[in-house]
Amino acid sequence: MPTEKVALLTHPIRARILTALLDRKLTTGQIAALLSDVPVPSLYRHIRLLAEAGVLETVEEIRVNGAPAKVYAVSRLKANITHADTAGATAAEHLSNFTSFLNTLEGTFRPPIASTPE
Repeated sequence: MPTEKVALLTHPIRARILTALLDRKLTTGQIAALLSDVPVPSLYRHIRLLAEAGVLETVEEIRVNGAPAKVYAVSRLKANITHADTAGATAAEHLSNFTSFLNTLEGTFRPPIASTPE
């Protein structure tokens, strides 16, 4: 059976958040702009879960339009899935996790959809 960490990191939206933050430091608003198809309340919830687990670190606090905003970065030590995290997983669970990874990777390199004139 995979650990909670595996479920946390392989969730499609959370995986996209982590991908967006690789080698970058962003506010929630900046992440929302990059993942504009994700509803903002949902995005905030997923960021909170990742931060509570220590996968996202607050590296700075800035003011955006006068309001405080946290700047997040990925904690590389906590964002890795180890063999111990997947020990006991069934073949179906491994396949599900791998499929989630591939879908996230594919989405990273997918060109934006061009709008067509009406």
